[in-house]
Amino acid sequence: RILHKDSRKLSDKRFYSRTLRETRTPKEIIEKALAFSDELSHYYELYQLLLFPRKES
Repeated sequence: RILHKDSRKLSDKRFYSRTLRETRTPKEIIEKALAFSDELSHYYELYQLLLFPRKES
């Protein structure tokens, strides 16, 4: 679910991840997941652009 959230609004609050068995922020969890695959990283960025378009001033 964390990959589906708006990356600009991710919390900086640490929590314990039972999956990773570590205390991390949501941003750190995403960074760790994206480090495993360039393809996953590419599609995550594309997903963020399509789902949450950046406002240009």
